[in-house]
Parts: sequence; C-alpha cells; structure tokens
Amino acid sequence: LLPGDVVIRDGERGIALVKRAMELNPGHPGWYYVPLVYDAYRRGEYEEARRFAEKMNMPNFARSWSMLAMVYGQLGDRVKAQGAIQRLLELDPDFPLNAEEDMRKWGLDPALIAKCLEGLRKAGLRIETPSN
Repeated sequence: LLPGDVVIRDGERGIALVKRAMELNPGHPGWYYVPLVYDAYRRGEYEEARRFAEKMNMPNFARSWSMLAMVYGQLGDRVKAQGAIQRLLELDPDFPLNAEEDMRKWGLDPALIAKCLEGLRKAGLRIETPSN
C-alpha cells in the first residue's frame, strides 16, 4: 500500500498517515508529496499544492512535472507552466494522449481528474480525450 492509495480511500486519515510517515522518515522520497499535492489541489489551495509539488524534487519523474504544470496553470503562471509542460513532454511525449486514463488508473476521483485536466489546459497543454 502506497501513501497515495490510503489518501484515495480515506482522505483525512490518509493525509494524516502520509504526514506521520514523513515525520518518521525525514529522508523520505519525493513521491510522498503526491497525495499532499492532490489533496491541496482538490481543495483549491493552489499555493499549498505548488509548495508540495516543488518539494518533490524529482526531475526525471513525469508525474511531478504534470502536477507542477496543473498547479502553475491554476495559478496563472504561464512561464513556469510552459517550462513544466516542456519537461513533461520530454519525459513522456504521449502524456496528452494518456493523461485522463493515467489519473483514472491511480484511482483519482472523477471530479479531481476533471480539475487536474482543467489546470493542465490552463497551463497550455492540449489534452486528448475520447471526445476530442
């Protein structure tokens, strides 16, 4: 069970467990921030989501760049959003084709998926969906 799995199934409890895991392991990997980014983003706390996403510090992890892009998109920071999109597409050129399915695969709530896709579009990324 990964930290994100707990968050998806039981939001408040999951976030508390992730934060506790971070306290117990100060040298935790950057992906521990993933559920915290999604939680803050879900609540519309984009500055908080940005802080968590930037702490991930995983330059070769495409998901970190997608999270940065969606957050920067919601914050209206087009320059940083474009940089994040550029790196995301370097790591995963097919991301726009698979974004929605990838989020669904990880068990994200449909409303959160829609909000993430909205942020990515605001960042300037054209997301392919079955209806496109």
